[in-house]
Amino acid sequence: MARSIAILYFSGTGNTEALAEDFRNEFRKKKKKTELIRVEDLLSGKAVFRPKDHDLIGIGYPIHALSFPRIFVRFLRDLPRAQDKRTFIFKSPGDPFGNGGSTAYLRKKLNQKGYQVIYETTLVMPANVFFRYPDSMIKQLFLHAQKKIKQAVDEILHNTVRLQKNNLFLDIFTEFFNRGAHLACYLFGKEMRTTKACNLCLVCVKKCPTQNIRLEQKKIKFGRKCTLCVKCFCICPKNAVYYRGMKWAIVKPWYDLARIMKDRQIRPDHLTPRTRGYFRRFYKYLIKNQ
Repeated sequence: MARSIAILYFSGTGNTEALAEDFRNEFRKKKKKTELIRVEDLLSGKAVFRPKDHDLIGIGYPIHALSFPRIFVRFLRDLPRAQDKRTFIFKSPGDPFGNGGSTAYLRKKLNQKGYQVIYETTLVMPANVFFRYPDSMIKQLFLHAQKKIKQAVDEILHNTVRLQKNNLFLDIFTEFFNRGAHLACYLFGKEMRTTKACNLCLVCVKKCPTQNIRLEQKKIKFGRKCTLCVKCFCICPKNAVYYRGMKWAIVKPWYDLARIMKDRQIRPDHLTPRTRGYFRRFYKYLIKNQ
């Protein structure tokens, strides 16, 4: 039975962080000491993680092109070695397609470091690129995620083994898209700009998880270490960050998850048996995971 739990997570726009906090809250309800650690804090030395101090490890991340974000390459490389450490994975795609992609590669890397993955869950959250989901759908997805987290915590503490089925097609498909996404990160960062609305508050510089943004000659500059988390887009108080040539790709206006969840006038009933078209599979995700 787990006594001390560490949840290591990466979150760009805040969705995965909200899920990590919910996991912590549910574990604490079970009287389990639970600590949240940001991946970027580990990589920068702001946080310390000792596997021996915990007997259960959680790892959470948003889905980027059917796999983990680019920052996870370094995270997996620098992750301290453990010995048969029970580990669970939670991931947050903006679409239930392919269950968020294969986890075969991630499991392999964790196993090589001594982390035994015993549980995986996919928690669909609102997308931050291409589509701005209606507030009612955002609320519905997060409430469902909270329900799944409660179930996951119960099952994990009762030693239930639940692993995603990764077939060969999903493995290959995921690898192909992931390699393309990591290449895109290299190119994407250099093409980011700020509008004249930028007041040099430096929020983006301070909050960038890969230190890809800097102030140079009284101008905001972007490098090639971007991980495509789009944190700088959503935290800019002046809405001044944009990607040259693809302004349309980033969700606008940004959604405030905390506000949506508190607003009682927003009803979580967007997805129904009558839902058709693109969002039909979102409804299937909800009923499949009830």
